[in-house]
Amino acid sequence: MEDWTKGVVWVNGVNLGRYWNIGPQVTLYLPAPFLHAGDNEIIVFEEKEAAPERKLKFEHVPILQN
Repeated sequence: MEDWTKGVVWVNGVNLGRYWNIGPQVTLYLPAPFLHAGDNEIIVFEEKEAAPERKLKFEHVPILQN
């Protein structure tokens, strides 16, 4: 969520967590059981700065520090 400012993420109706660019977390963890076979719905509510060019990045290893 490094390019995002402040908000909340839901995956398939489950609240994955909050993010804020001042911290403390840099990575949101997505447990495999939250995902369904086929299509999954990801909702990102950006509270501060909405911008269509922002993208989500999925990593295999968490980023634990800024």
